[in-house]
Amino acid sequence: MNRSHERGSPDSRQRRHHRADALESPPERETAASSAPCPPVSLVLPTYNEVQNLPRLIPRLTSVLEREGVPFEIIVVDDDSPDGTWALAGEMALADRRLRVIRRRGERGLATAVVAGWKAAQGEILGVMDADLQYPPEGLPALLRVMVADGAVDVVVASRYAPGAQMGPWSLRREITSRAAILLAKLALPRTLGQLRDPNAGYFLIRRRVIEGIDLQPLGYKILIEVLARGRWQRMVEIPHPYEGRHEGASKLGSRQIAQFVSHLAWLAWDTRVKRPWSRIRRAAPHRGESRPR
Repeated sequence: MNRSHERGSPDSRQRRHHRADALESPPERETAASSAPCPPVSLVLPTYNEVQNLPRLIPRLTSVLEREGVPFEIIVVDDDSPDGTWALAGEMALADRRLRVIRRRGERGLATAVVAGWKAAQGEILGVMDADLQYPPEGLPALLRVMVADGAVDVVVASRYAPGAQMGPWSLRREITSRAAILLAKLALPRTLGQLRDPNAGYFLIRRRVIEGIDLQPLGYKILIEVLARGRWQRMVEIPHPYEGRHEGASKLGSRQIAQFVSHLAWLAWDTRVKRPWSRIRRAAPHRGESRPR
């Protein structure tokens, strides 16, 4: 990787600092990595017909981030949900300025919604989480602490398949579909995804530098693969995270989404066939003394 690209030009650094200051100015950087403040966080929630889950998710997320003392914003990107998710999110945003809402009309797709949210984001750490409560938000501090502890880590993935992860009840069909999708992704992009246990995870954090200036071209509902295939990263940590399955609402997975996933993989395999050599992946166990989400 070209180090000059990783650090960015003086102008790009200035723009990044300006965006961070617009959210909240972080304290002075300390010498010890373990005591360094967490940069501002922008967490994107792509939604479509999640009016039942959003009122339960947002309070839990804000509570977790407040306890960590993290400057943050939550960006709900809704694809004009017929159930009025966008309207409910707008009402919630009136009571909390840290919540922002983007209503997309004439566009549809989880991955492109995430990209739209990141483009509007102000934080130095960018993240995404499914809004269906399949990933308990109480696990977010574990991901943030990995980034704070080591500034060289570019990506932290909440993995459903890393040792120690807790999986809720899943139908046999869903599990077979998930395993097959992971295998297909690794076959299509072996140098990028070969050692990653959960390339289809819907919950992860990245540093802004990973995608700054990158033309992301996602298709369908999987954004992590696009980020890893095109992004500018060197080190990634995969940590186990509980996965509980959907509580309310209906799954969006259907034949159309599966076809888009396969098409996306085929295009990435062709378009990135001369991608950089394999980057370093590390897997991390939960920190000692850290309680697991229940």
